[in-house]
Amino acid sequence: MDNTAQYDKRLPALDGVRGLAILLVLAYHYTQGGVAPWLQQHARHSHSLEFGQAGVDLFFVLSGFLVTRLLTAHRGARNEGTGFFVRRVARLLPLYTVLLAGFYIALALGGAETESPRWQWLLGSPLPAWSYLSLTQNFAAMERAAWGANWLAITWTLAVEVQAYLVLYTLVRLCPRPRLALSLSALAMLSVGLRFLFANWWLSVVCIPFRFESFALGGLIALAAGTPAAIVALRDWHRWMPPTGALLAVGWIGLAYRGSAIGPLYFTWVALSGAWLVLLAVVWPGHWLGVALRWPPLRYVGQISYGIYLLHQMTLGAVFALARGGPPQLAVTGDWLYIGVALAGVRACRTFLPSV
Repeated sequence: MDNTAQYDKRLPALDGVRGLAILLVLAYHYTQGGVAPWLQQHARHSHSLEFGQAGVDLFFVLSGFLVTRLLTAHRGARNEGTGFFVRRVARLLPLYTVLLAGFYIALALGGAETESPRWQWLLGSPLPAWSYLSLTQNFAAMERAAWGANWLAITWTLAVEVQAYLVLYTLVRLCPRPRLALSLSALAMLSVGLRFLFANWWLSVVCIPFRFESFALGGLIALAAGTPAAIVALRDWHRWMPPTGALLAVGWIGLAYRGSAIGPLYFTWVALSGAWLVLLAVVWPGHWLGVALRWPPLRYVGQISYGIYLLHQMTLGAVFALARGGPPQLAVTGDWLYIGVALAGVRACRTFLPSV
């Protein structure tokens, strides 16, 4: 089999990992993320709800795995760089462009109304337009210590992804395979060290040198499972999966009982957990967890996860602004119906935007 064809093949269990990642993000944004304050008040350890943010890092690990896998498979091919970036642009930018255009159209039509209580959460206080256009809104958010308008707030992760692509592409082009593994390992350790050294929340969350370990671990899995023979060899290590999984679970329990889930080691633990899950999905798809990740409904959610991710805050904010005249607040049980309406809106977009 052609090596590049092998690497272009879709791995079904990874769609399940995407599905799990977006469900974690939704759980965070619709509970801990300021939408359901009553849940925070009644949860004995409400900070454990912050773990929904782990969905973002799970996406980062997946990106590191898939991008490194693709780049190493096509290393030395004609138009290697052009082909890679064309594929990434075709994947990411169409829906992002629609989201961005929709925001500025709404801003122009709304005028002063965008700062009213009805629309302020969704449209108010955006970051500079140049940051959205250049995909550097993570740095603009860090400089302002604010996410900006919620319509576009979550796009900081897209900026981090694109910046990670540039780093991975450069590493693959410049480093032979053995040195590539060492370079990824060194950058992962550098991320951990930087978070301890600077202890700055915004730097730790949105700045790519501080968050690169997730991408690096995904890349290391891609190198370790780079050939069918390597995957077969890794399967001999199956006895280590249960104890390592149990160790990770114990770490999560410890984090849940801390005063705050977010700390220098939090992102490391999330990255290691995501790497464990991706490794299992790739190397041991027959494991019961790998079978669960191939569950068709979860895979379907994973296949449209990018669209759900970019559109879920916009649709939720719009539904609540129109129906309740204010920002999302799940104060009563009936308000959860609005989430259904918002997600139905995301699903409807698939009809018009196939990339969703």
